[in-house]
Amino acid sequence: MKSLPKLCRSRAVALALLCLATWPAAGQDQPPVELVDLEHPDLATLEPEARERLAQAADYFEERRGEVAGPQLGQLYGWIGMHYFAHGLHDAAEAALYNAAALDGTNYRWTYYVAILYDQAGEHRKAAASYAYSLSINPTNPPARIRLGLVALELERPDEAEDQFAQVLSLRDDAVPALAGMGRVALQRKEYRSAVDYLERALESQPEADQLHEPLAAALRGLGESAQAEDHEARAGQQAPQIVDPLLVYMQGFTASAAYYRNLGDEALQAGDPDEAAQLFGVAVAVDPGDVDARLRLSQTLAALGRAEEARDQLDDALEIDSLHGAANYLKASLLEQTGEEKLAMGHYRAAANADADDLLSRARLAVLLMRQGSFAEAEAQFNKIVEVQEASVDAHYYLALAALAQEHCEDALTSLENASRLSPQDPRVLQSLSRVYSTCPASTEEQQSQSLVVAEQLYQRYPGRHSAATLAMAMAANDEFEDAIDLQTQAIFEAIKAEDEQAQRDYYGDLQRYQDGEAATRPWPEGSPIFAPPLTGARPAGRVAAGAGTEN
Repeated sequence: MKSLPKLCRSRAVALALLCLATWPAAGQDQPPVELVDLEHPDLATLEPEARERLAQAADYFEERRGEVAGPQLGQLYGWIGMHYFAHGLHDAAEAALYNAAALDGTNYRWTYYVAILYDQAGEHRKAAASYAYSLSINPTNPPARIRLGLVALELERPDEAEDQFAQVLSLRDDAVPALAGMGRVALQRKEYRSAVDYLERALESQPEADQLHEPLAAALRGLGESAQAEDHEARAGQQAPQIVDPLLVYMQGFTASAAYYRNLGDEALQAGDPDEAAQLFGVAVAVDPGDVDARLRLSQTLAALGRAEEARDQLDDALEIDSLHGAANYLKASLLEQTGEEKLAMGHYRAAANADADDLLSRARLAVLLMRQGSFAEAEAQFNKIVEVQEASVDAHYYLALAALAQEHCEDALTSLENASRLSPQDPRVLQSLSRVYSTCPASTEEQQSQSLVVAEQLYQRYPGRHSAATLAMAMAANDEFEDAIDLQTQAIFEAIKAEDEQAQRDYYGDLQRYQDGEAATRPWPEGSPIFAPPLTGARPAGRVAAGAGTEN
């Protein structure tokens, strides 16, 4: 990289950009360009908040510069260049934006920003070349055409100016800066009537643009209307027609902190405007790419807008910045879970739970996925941690019992189910499980076995069907009522056949044979039963599923 003395850097960059403007158009082969050194400017004259923000930006730039190359490095240069431009540090901005244009040649923004720098400095030829090059990359940027037209007027190139303004007016015939520009073109050509028409239309649409009174007065004098001319001369001011320029507004936004735009984005969400919120969160990320919270807000908002791929990209970037961030890991796990990548999701849920011991939702999701993967001992440990913090969670006690049952720890399961039953006496999932465990656990007392029949009969009356029939059959067999148990189990099998549920048929046949042999069931559910692989919507620490939703299997 070529090092430049500070005093001559601006001239060297200007010459390089003029060369850049003669490159082939975007999409063609472009020769390599030697980058110029970027010397970070002295920030001593800035306000403390801006000084801190730019110092952090410079640190981030230096940290990332060695990690990226090509267009990505160009975007990094463009990012720091926008920071410096927004804060009036034009020499550093110019060098950074030149490098951005050289490395990220298909991005029209960089030469456009440099063109504005030249324009503001009164270097109109350089500005014209840079505006033209930017438009060769992206012809659909009306502000660039307006600015090129205005520069052409300063260079006394009325034909070129007219062409630019006319293209803008073909898209929007009330574009005030283009109308004013056409008026000035006509004035240079001494076409006074046309000039008056254009300038009056511009002033009618934007009366605060009092700078236009001066050329309008000149055009009126050309028509011999001295009195009107004097009136407009007296009203002439310094306010030029406003150019609506999203790129310039975006760059100027770098004078505020990422937190400022995060807060505005939050307000937009509260007002029910997710599109506006996404834009504001995007600016926050642009101002500070290392702001993980801004990226997460942007990711969630983009996902809500149906822009899933962009949402995933922001989330991945957030995790690249902070791989241990709890919320980022939770959101990543949720996305992976939705796409069926449960093993990968488990790792992110585990990271989220480790990041925040109070994050019971991540821990619950992890525990459910562990059960679905057959890791019942670890799942039991996770549910135990939830119960320690949230003793009133019916779901946590219920799934803790299932994890214990999957390991044939029926005594532990009994304790958890009785806790769940005390919290929610009418929960059908809990009652079904309690009846089955009372019916099959060797540690059950005679009283509990009798209670299993009472509970099962209540369930069968409230929720008739094959699941409650099989539960009642199990309780009857536990209480030596084998004939009734056989009838109910046969009924459950017929219902399973009608439902084409082969897994249930196999499970029910096994217990039917025991009842026919005068033996009770030995397990509440057979090994591998679907009940030990909870649905992905299960195990919410602070809530419960709707009544009846858990009476399956």
